[in-house]
Amino acid sequence: REMVETSGLQIVVAGGVSGYASLQELKDLGVAGVIVGKAIYSGAIALKQAMEIACA
Repeated sequence: REMVETSGLQIVVAGGVSGYASLQELKDLGVAGVIVGKAIYSGAIALKQAMEIACA
C-alpha cells in the first residue's frame, strides 16, 4: 500500500495471490498489474474471472 501511495511508480505485484479476494484488494489499492501465473495453473483462479475483476 505504501509503495503505491507514495512512490509515484506503477507497481506490479508478483507472488502471494491466492484467490479472487486478493485480486480485488490489489485492484482497490491501485496497483498497475498482478502476475498470477501459479494461481491460474493450479486452478485457484480462472483467467476469465480474473479479467472480469481487472476490467470492472
